[in-house]
Parts: sequence; C-alpha cells; structure tokens
Amino acid sequence: MAYTKVFAIRKRLNKSIQYVQNSEKTELAAMIQYAENEEKEALVSALNCQIETAYNEMQLTKERWQKTDGVQGYHLIQSFAPGEVEPKEAHAIGVELANILFGEHYEVLIGTHLDQWHLHNHIVVNSVSFTTGEKYHSNRKSYYGEIRKVSDELCKKHALSVINSQNHGKHYAEYQAEKKQKPTIRSMIRMDIDSVINDAYSFQSFLSLLEKRGYAVNQNPKRKYITVKPPGAKRALRLASLGDGYTEEEIQKRIRENRFESLDKQTKKKYYAKHPLSYKRKKLHGFQALYFRYVYLLRGSKTKAHKKYLSYDIRKEVIRLERYQKQFLFLLKMDIKTEEELNNAIAILEKEIYQLSKERDKLYKLRKQKNEVKKTIYDETIDTYTSILREKRKALHLAVQIKEDRVEISRIFEQKKTERKEGKLNEYKWRNR
Repeated sequence: MAYTKVFAIRKRLNKSIQYVQNSEKTELAAMIQYAENEEKEALVSALNCQIETAYNEMQLTKERWQKTDGVQGYHLIQSFAPGEVEPKEAHAIGVELANILFGEHYEVLIGTHLDQWHLHNHIVVNSVSFTTGEKYHSNRKSYYGEIRKVSDELCKKHALSVINSQNHGKHYAEYQAEKKQKPTIRSMIRMDIDSVINDAYSFQSFLSLLEKRGYAVNQNPKRKYITVKPPGAKRALRLASLGDGYTEEEIQKRIRENRFESLDKQTKKKYYAKHPLSYKRKKLHGFQALYFRYVYLLRGSKTKAHKKYLSYDIRKEVIRLERYQKQFLFLLKMDIKTEEELNNAIAILEKEIYQLSKERDKLYKLRKQKNEVKKTIYDETIDTYTSILREKRKALHLAVQIKEDRVEISRIFEQKKTERKEGKLNEYKWRNR
C-alpha cells in the first residue's frame, strides 16, 4: 500500500533537494542503528541530471526558458505501509514512478528515507521542462489521473496492497489527525455509528437510535443520500462520505450480520451454562492481563457509549482498539509478561533482522555474478529471506509500540478503576443516606 501526496515548492528549491539527499535518512545503515561497519549505500537517484549538481541544472533550465518566477518545483511523497516493502524495492518503485511521470521532459531527484517505520520516497521535480520549456501544473485531475493512478499500478505490479479511495481524498488536516491517531469529527461519528449498529435491529431503528444520541437525521425522499449532523456541528454529512462500511447498504448488511451473530452468541451462552466444564480459561499475568482488561474496557466502551457518556480519554482510546488487540495477541503468542521479557524480545528481533539482512545482501552480490539459471535459484532464496524479514519487522514494530503505549494504557486504566470505585462509593452513600 502506498500513500501519495504532492505539494508545490514556491521558494528555496535547494532546501528540498538537500532534504531528499540527507544521508542520515537515505543510507541503508541508518535502518539498523547498532550496525557499526555497515556499507554506506545511500538510496538516491536522479533522472535527466546528476545527483551532485541537480539544483544547478534545474536553475539553468529555468534561466534558459526565462521562467524563473512562480512555482520552482514539486515535491511528491510516496509512503509505504510498515513492513510491506524492502528499502531497495521501495527505491526502485520510486524511480519507476518518477520515470513514467516525468522522465521524458523534467529533471528529477529521488531519495528513499529509511528513518521511519514506514519507508517513503521523496521525489523533487523541476517545474520547467528541459525539452519544451513548458511548466508542469499539479491539480486534482493530474493527481488522481496520473500520480495516484501510476503509483497504484506499480503497487499492484510489485504485489503490494492498494488504497481504495472511491475517487476522493481526505482533507490534509483529517489525514494528519488520523495518522497521529487523534480523534476527528468523522472518526467520532464512525465510532458512534459502530456503537449504534450493535444495538440496532433494523435500519430504521438504527436511525432512531442516532436521533436519540442527538444526531439530526435527514432522510428526505427527494434527496438521493441520507445525511446526519452530530450535536453541535455546523453541517451535515452523508453516510457514504464516512468511508468503506458506512454507505446505507453496507450499514444494513452490518446490522443483519450483527443480528445473526448475536443469536449465535446467545446459543453459545446457553450451551456453556449447561456445560460449564467444557472449556477452561487461561489465567493471564503481567502485560497480558493489563492488555486483556484494557481491550475489554474499550470494547465495552464501543457498545455502551449511549448508556453512559464516556470521558474524552476513553473515547479517544477506542480509536486505537484494533491496535491494542494486535498487541495483546502478540504478547500471548510470544508469551511476554514483563518489561524485561519485552526488552529481550526486542533485542532478539533486532539481532535477527540484522543477521538476515546481511545474509540477504550477500545473496544479492552473489546473484550478480551467476548465470540466469543460478540467478533463479538465488531469487527464490532471496524471496524467502524477504518474507521472513517482513514478518520479523512487523513483530519488532509491534513490540516497540507496546513499549511506548504501556505507560499511557496503565495511566488511563488506573484512572478508570478510580472513577469506578468513586462511583460505587457515591452510589452506596446515596442509597444509605
């Protein structure tokens, strides 16, 4: 999966070019912080110019065609999902993207940055063509019709997932908020809708429950789409504009599925009530117990938000529920219960990734010296290493996330426990007044 965005460079084109070439971000050794003698190979390429003189060549093109004013260039960013692509493959995709879009007429510099969990390409293109003198203009049509389209095609070609955008993008502020896992108006609406779906028996009861929560629902038969306006909002939103799973048809389908799932759960409850010894619960300790209780708390918050209005902290954390569920399953799989065990797991994963990367790099070098038959054999081995590395990096990413999230989870969970104790105490005092 590659997320793309593009913005105009109106001044200081040289700063953008310097940023793309930053050796601390582009060198392969930067990926493994403890590698002392790693080969200093930087993932930087240039089209129609030299890497060292890219800025000067772009300026000469502008001067030759007397177009030194206005937009100086464009900065395109192509970001990949964590663990989905290897550094050299990411760079190759970036070069291929730049070549298809700008290779015939523009000077381009491409750098792959490895300093984040999500590998990403930075592509700077001169605004003036060195062959025709025409200026490149970026707009919505060129983005979806050219940049996004070509990027998606290359992702499919390299067996990567593709974002399904339904031909419209998110506002930049909303994307940034979701990227940082901060709540937005739309995410809060989606959360409320998810909660209401769990309690709705039909689509009409779903709309009624939304209205009880203070939403203004407009289902005018003269209008094509149903709109909802949350309490205090200035304008209404179409259900379909909330993304996948929130069109009227998809909500109706989710209600039907939830209804049948609920019936199935009731059947299981009756069975276990009659056969209490038919299953055993595993006792959890340490990190595993903390995550289990926290995920249980958040799942309850999703389904019971209409009965009791939750604190802002808890509503915000519900957005991260899927992330915490993955972390909990990882702790169970690795049998990690303490911080020391977590640190050991991180150290082991880092060492394994380092060793596997070195072994695979040796295979890359050996493959260059062999004939086509032996190259195929090396390719298969390299693919095996790549698959293992991808899983190891995903596991390392999860482990580091757990280390970062644990303190906040403990704080909010303890806060919730205190609130519950105070609530029970106040209720006791009220009943015995």
